[in-house]
Amino acid sequence: MSDPFRQLYIRHGSSRRGRGPVTVTTIGEILHRYTERIPLSAAKKADLLDLCRLNIIQEKHHHLYRSLPSDSHARDRLPEPDITEDMDTDED
Repeated sequence: MSDPFRQLYIRHGSSRRGRGPVTVTTIGEILHRYTERIPLSAAKKADLLDLCRLNIIQEKHHHLYRSLPSDSHARDRLPEPDITEDMDTDED
């Protein structure tokens, strides 16, 4: 019996209507794309550990955040903010 929640439908390429062929893949067939954990910037890890120290992040998750790799040379790679993020929505 097939478990429908253990399948992933992946669309490849595109055609004139924006729909390419679909591949059905089971979760176990997905390849790992990274061979090691990607480090956070040292500043981001420090901020996360501060949230742990202040108990904003639940204690049961502290071990995860403490174990995250960090690198002082790693850069945060955030996309440019959307123009709507800069707009003030308070109209008084």
